[in-house]
Amino acid sequence: MKAVNTVREKLQRIPRTRYGKQTFLLSLDGKKAKVLDVGCGNNSPMRTKMLCRDCYYVGVDVGDYNQSMDSIEFADEYHVFSPDGFAEGIDALTSDYDAVISAHNIEHCNKPEETVRAMCRRLKKGGRIHMSFPNSDSVNFPSRKGTLNFYDDPTHIYVPDMDATIRILEDEGMMIVKAIKGYKPLYYRFMGGVTEHQSKKRKQIMRGTWAYWGFESIIIAEKLKSKTVQY
Repeated sequence: MKAVNTVREKLQRIPRTRYGKQTFLLSLDGKKAKVLDVGCGNNSPMRTKMLCRDCYYVGVDVGDYNQSMDSIEFADEYHVFSPDGFAEGIDALTSDYDAVISAHNIEHCNKPEETVRAMCRRLKKGGRIHMSFPNSDSVNFPSRKGTLNFYDDPTHIYVPDMDATIRILEDEGMMIVKAIKGYKPLYYRFMGGVTEHQSKKRKQIMRGTWAYWGFESIIIAEKLKSKTVQY
């Protein structure tokens, strides 16, 4: 328990952005929220439960991407669906959720629109979704190790379109709370400016590079009503 609390304290000390995933999760802490994490790689079960201790956590993915067994044990439920059956797998979950997080998931999906719709259908009325994905302009960014140009990551399938994604969300009864194309939070943008020369020289992303260039786009939306859409 002491080790867990130490990691939690370290996560909390990481500078937060106003509209970032970490801030979104901390807003749920202590509320016993049911959280659906769509695309839960990079040890997200462990990191999420440390920020949102009382939540009931359900992680879904198409494989154990950068996922340790220790992290998986933090999940209350953990599901692996096939890439072609990913949206259908989300739809088949029997619970509805207070929050859905989709952190750099949609660009990897074989059926991105169906996946967004399925995530909306799993939300309770009043529930919120936090989506982050590459800025569509990143197709023209310079190439760097760690991904700055969209095509630097060979697993990227779909270039997310902000306006199209907003239309899908609204069609599913969602109200857009915040939508930022190319999010550039001040602290990390400043750090990116400091490290940009080295980042460019080494051809790899460094602390703040994404914020300096505005690589990441953010959408936060709230469920106002239910709607059933057939594929």
